Amino acid sequence: MRKLAEKSKNAADQIIGLSNTCLQISEKAYTMMNTISPEIEHTTVLVREIAASGMEQKNGVDQVNSAINDLSAIIQQNSQLSENMSSSAVDLEREANNLKSDIEFFQVVK
Repeated sequence: MRKLAEKSKNAADQIIGLSNTCLQISEKAYTMMNTISPEIEHTTVLVREIAASGMEQKNGVDQVNSAINDLSAIIQQNSQLSENMSSSAVDLEREANNLKSDIEFFQVVK
């Protein structure tokens, strides 16, 4: 009976020791979680700010691309207009030369 009581006491002491160890580990984990939690919240805020910044950059790039496309269309339009003006200038020069020839034909000699 005495051995059983001794074994029971030893087992109870071990259980108490393990319980105390578990309690200490739990307290450390709680303290660590309380320490880490604000850092996690800060990191979350930073990630949100980075995401918002990335979206702003994407919008800026989209606007630049749109402006470049508009500019390209205007350049093509100007190129076509320049070609038309050049062709018109050649036609006008030809007509001016024809008119000059016609005037010289009818010019009275003094």
